[in-house]
Amino acid sequence: MADFKCGNCSYFNPNKVDFWDSNAYLCELNHKYVKPTQDGCDKAVPDPKKTNNSTGFQPTDCSLTTVIHEILEMEDNCDALQTLRNFRENFLKKTKYITLLVEYDNISPKISNAIRNEKNNYPLALGLYNYFILPCVMEIKKGNYLEAVTIWKNLINYLKNEYSILDEDYSNYEYDINTLGKARTRKAF
Repeated sequence: MADFKCGNCSYFNPNKVDFWDSNAYLCELNHKYVKPTQDGCDKAVPDPKKTNNSTGFQPTDCSLTTVIHEILEMEDNCDALQTLRNFRENFLKKTKYITLLVEYDNISPKISNAIRNEKNNYPLALGLYNYFILPCVMEIKKGNYLEAVTIWKNLINYLKNEYSILDEDYSNYEYDINTLGKARTRKAF
């Protein structure tokens, strides 16, 4: 985005200054230090507080399952992630459980960042994978979708408790059905 500068992006954090260059600040998306006048990348999201963008939305980060798989060094197209994506697209989005996806999209970035920043995150990711994700995938493959939903709810509730995330009313949140369940919900300011 040549006409858009990093300093106007929602991911630009002016509170995190580079130790070696006091004119560079953290890009929370790319985890690199950038200058405010630097051209924005193709993933830049205008911050309505800094630009004339009136959409009133802020970006979210990576999904929980993707972060766990990254930590465990699993491929993005592995069987577990593909099964979960198929379940999201072909069951959750078409049932009353769509509200689970809205909640997931709004809490997943907070939890994902917390897990990513844990000093010893590999045992945590492995435990979550073995205790929640893998059993959920197994139930999906058996066609036990309601049991898979129960396991998924247990995972979300466990993590909300673990990371002190309060229950919230998501009825005022907007979402795009095409990106729902991918941690891309936008919250109104």
